[in-house]
Amino acid sequence: MREDIWDVLARYLSRESSPKDHDLIDAWKTQEAKNHKSLTLLNSARFRNKKIDDSTRLEVFEDVFSKIENEQSRPYVKIWFAVAIAASFALLIGTAALFYFLGDRKQGMQTVEMYAPRGIKSKIVLPDGSQVMLNSDSKLTYPVRFGTNAREVLLNGEAYFTIKKDKQHPFVVKTGALEVKVLGTKFNLKAYDSDDVIATTLDEGLVSLSTNTGKKIEKKNILLTPGKQAIWNKQKRSMELLKVDPYIYSGWCTGKYYFKASTFDQIAHTLEIGFNVTIDIQSEKLKNEVFSGDFVRSENIEQILSVIKKNTNIKYKISGSKIVITEK
Repeated sequence: MREDIWDVLARYLSRESSPKDHDLIDAWKTQEAKNHKSLTLLNSARFRNKKIDDSTRLEVFEDVFSKIENEQSRPYVKIWFAVAIAASFALLIGTAALFYFLGDRKQGMQTVEMYAPRGIKSKIVLPDGSQVMLNSDSKLTYPVRFGTNAREVLLNGEAYFTIKKDKQHPFVVKTGALEVKVLGTKFNLKAYDSDDVIATTLDEGLVSLSTNTGKKIEKKNILLTPGKQAIWNKQKRSMELLKVDPYIYSGWCTGKYYFKASTFDQIAHTLEIGFNVTIDIQSEKLKNEVFSGDFVRSENIEQILSVIKKNTNIKYKISGSKIVITEK
């Protein structure tokens, strides 16, 4: 059955399937005993009528990926997972997100690419049991199974990592300009491609940083200890080490925002990502003005702007998802 069965299964998993899709799935499951078994396992995830342990989840993935590997005309399969399904798989908890299952036939390596849209945060459990909270407008790419050497993932955006300790298999987070290597630790990494800097903030453990100049990875490791933050400036190619309160930089995980001497331009960028809005600051002077404030009660965007308005020289107008900020 070549009628894009993976798209049909994707709609089925996300509860968007039609009666015609159900007929196609019924026909597909009778073709092979393996198909019937896979559908039974996937149904367990879809309806959440029982918990799925790691071995069962891995069995599902191996079966799905093996089929994708054999689909010569399909380089990837795109799937929207619904909240309940993703939570059942223990890959994404509490949100909906966009997944790409990717198969590299040349190297025989299969990876998962996970994207959290603006306004959405995603919790991920990696193959080794490590946990990642992925911030809005962020993408994490990782293998279905980690290799025999290092555990490597690729990040574009911001994420909070809680890494399972494994001395034999160091954990490496790669960004476009920085590599973070750890054994077992908790840290926040902000590395949006569009930002001028990459910020690594350590909560627990020990991490080493190495920079990518475009030509080679510099082997002089910079060690980061708890309560320290490393700021890598992409343009200047310089590293600055600061002593900070780590909770300030991981507050986004629980909907908290801490602004410490931040410019309005920086604040606007953070709010745009967190609330999926567009903010137009119609004054160059305002963009560079500084504000400090803590929002720790899960305030909405209007409540945050209202507080800022009371303490600064701004006024704002909200029209749908667009916000215009001007001087008073």
